[in-house]
Amino acid sequence: MEIQISNDILNKFKLKNHEYLVDPTYYDLPSGKQEYKLYSYLTTFFDNSIILDIGTLNGRSAVSLSHNESNQVISYNIVDDIKDPNHIIYTKSNIDFRIKNVLEDLTHELVAKTKIVMIDIDHFEVIEREIIQRLDELGFSGIILLDDIHHPAPKEREAMQRLWNSLEYKKYDVTKYGHWSGTGLIVMNSDIKPSFADKIIFIHIPKTAGASINETLNNVDALYGETGFTHKFAKDVISDIMKNIPSMAVVRNPYDRLYSIYSFYSKMRNDIPGSMTFEDFILSYEEKFMGTLQENGHPHAFNQCFDYVSNNGEVIVSDIIHFENLENEFGEFCKKYSIAASLLHKNKNPKKYTFNKSSLYTKEMRENVERLFSDDMKHFGYSYENW
Repeated sequence: MEIQISNDILNKFKLKNHEYLVDPTYYDLPSGKQEYKLYSYLTTFFDNSIILDIGTLNGRSAVSLSHNESNQVISYNIVDDIKDPNHIIYTKSNIDFRIKNVLEDLTHELVAKTKIVMIDIDHFEVIEREIIQRLDELGFSGIILLDDIHHPAPKEREAMQRLWNSLEYKKYDVTKYGHWSGTGLIVMNSDIKPSFADKIIFIHIPKTAGASINETLNNVDALYGETGFTHKFAKDVISDIMKNIPSMAVVRNPYDRLYSIYSFYSKMRNDIPGSMTFEDFILSYEEKFMGTLQENGHPHAFNQCFDYVSNNGEVIVSDIIHFENLENEFGEFCKKYSIAASLLHKNKNPKKYTFNKSSLYTKEMRENVERLFSDDMKHFGYSYENW
């Protein structure tokens, strides 16, 4: 099951059950500041299930998790923080409040019916870890929401970061969609796939219209973090917790891209000597240029496209666009991810180069390109004949 998560989706999501709140403060704040929109939204993906709210406090999380009336919320606290047995919150038909340690109740029967577990307790990692391990032992299948993984207090933050970093399940730091102090989402023994649709990881390969795409996506606030601004490899950018965020790169026929690199870097940047001929550039490419240019501190500007988008021989970027069909494929990409953008054009070579293709590359030059850019030829279908 895929669950689309974005700030736009969450901030359009209507919370309800305000009348049951002990303290409505913070409840309606947008996603990224408070977690209640995220919690309520996630409950709509499950029906007739049990949801465990571990750490009742004043009941806001319990109320938000009770959004889907077909589910039953069991809210646990070791002390009564509400302190008003006559409060209307206790009349909410699909919340069962229990003053006890949740570990006393965790059984195969209960866990088998449970799809969401929210943990917000003392933030010193010991009990949180015990609960998570017990859920795994009992075969829990669903989502665990871990609050305050970036706790503002130093000791609690250290403990929660140690816990979060040690967990080996599929996990996602969803702080930007949840609580400002950190929200972790763990998928345990399930095929649930969170998909974060409002930001794009852009892998910027030199001389593939990267500056244009970078500015286009940045102008509509569609870039994830600092991606797009530096020529980094995808394997150095896309961590395990980011694998479900859409990623994109543009690839280009090596024969065309190499001449563009030569024209741009020899005339505009001086990284290639202006007196060097194109033939000398290609024949000395491996020795003098591949993996040597320190642009923005990253020595990858002249590598083949495949190096940018792969890890251990496999393409790890979700969407590959071909420079040769840039306008159409970028348009389809934006449509796929609901990005309202039209492609800008930056860093173009000052004059469109004109040449006789048949005479530009000698046999020796072609052999060098075929050898050094073999992965681009193999994986993206490029050749001397189709450029």
